[in-house]
Amino acid sequence: MQWNQCQDTFQFLCNLDTESYVVSKRVILSEVARLFDPLGLLGPVIVIAKLILQDLWQLAIQWNESVPQDIHTRWIAFRTQMSNSNQLKIPRVKFNVHQPIVEVHGFCDASQCSELAYTFAPSSVSTTITSSCCAQSLASHRSKPFRYRD
Repeated sequence: MQWNQCQDTFQFLCNLDTESYVVSKRVILSEVARLFDPLGLLGPVIVIAKLILQDLWQLAIQWNESVPQDIHTRWIAFRTQMSNSNQLKIPRVKFNVHQPIVEVHGFCDASQCSELAYTFAPSSVSTTITSSCCAQSLASHRSKPFRYRD
């Protein structure tokens, strides 16, 4: 994640290797570890990579072993999504300290694979409240744990 000072926006810079290589658990973990998203804005996308890693652990894939075709396909789709994140620009929102009322909205959801908790505060821009400009205060996206069996 980078801050564009001229446009006052947050932008993501995702440089993925374009050279052909064997997709292994080691390669996937290495690329996932390089993702830097301290505000959790890409959490719904990054959780897909975490679910892929979880599937690799459940299948007991070795570190340098080529992954199964279905996981390979999911990984390539994830990498495509991440390369599209370079076009994403999120305006930085400044709160009006003189605003008499502050609202906090919360949302949570869960599935069999993952869960999400998200809170935000709508901000006022030129006395018009816009729901598209939100300051994020808490975001949590995670895959649900599984029990590893020998």
